[in-house]
Amino acid sequence: MSKKSHLLCVDDDLKIIELLDIYLKGKDFNVTTCSCASEASDLTDFFLYDMIILDIMMPQIDGIEFLESFRKKNVRTPILMLSALGNIEK
Repeated sequence: MSKKSHLLCVDDDLKIIELLDIYLKGKDFNVTTCSCASEASDLTDFFLYDMIILDIMMPQIDGIEFLESFRKKNVRTPILMLSALGNIEK
C-alpha cells in the first residue's frame, strides 16, 4: 500500500479552498486546508506536508511573508504559489 501525499492548501477565499479540497481529494491526495497564514504557520510547526499550495494575497500575513518565514525553518517542502494578479511586484 502506497502512502498518499499530504498537501496543505492556504487561501482566504473559501470557495477556492473548497474547490481545491474536492479536486485534490478526488485525485487521491490527503488535504488539509486553512484560511490564513498564521494558521498555516501553526500547522507546519506540528505536521509535515509533501507540498503547500499557497495564495499570495491574504490579509494580515500575505503568502510572500509566510513563505519567507517558512523557508527559514523548512527549505525542502515544495510550495506552489497561487495568484489572481497578472503581475507580481514585491
